Amino acid sequence: AAAANHTYHEDFENVDQGWGPFVYASPGQTQTHLSENNPGVTDDTNEGKYSFKTFNEPAGMVVRSLPSHLRLKSATRYRLTVDTLADSAMYKLVVQGKAGNPATIRMEKPIAKGKGQVSAEFSTARTDESFLAVVKSDKGGGKCVLDRITLDELGPVPAVEVEEVDEGDL
Repeated sequence: AAAANHTYHEDFENVDQGWGPFVYASPGQTQTHLSENNPGVTDDTNEGKYSFKTFNEPAGMVVRSLPSHLRLKSATRYRLTVDTLADSAMYKLVVQGKAGNPATIRMEKPIAKGKGQVSAEFSTARTDESFLAVVKSDKGGGKCVLDRITLDELGPVPAVEVEEVDEGDL
């Protein structure tokens, strides 16, 4: 969903089903959902009535975007801003060019403990399969809440900066 002057914006207030740009990235049960603001009882939203929340998931990639939900163009520069709330520092936001291939990671930004914001600029690889993911570094408990995901396209990557992802990497 694009908001005024943004390539993509999701605040989770009008999601009919699913989790905005994300789908579950691991097999098994999930404790990921849209949390509802419940003042005085829980603190699982950043702003508004709903936020995206994942907690007590196994280590590794928890959720990721799909091109049908969030399209990241090949060889393109972007600015990403995400409001965060975490009770530990074991989560990070990652942009990757191809699932299962860590060599295609284009951005890794840790999500700090507490309420905050992640802001980063990144360039996608020369592939139409790049995606945004939430990765957990530890198998312990802990929650991560995301809200107001904003993505702005900054333009094409100059040819000299584009790293090829050859067919062997895909």
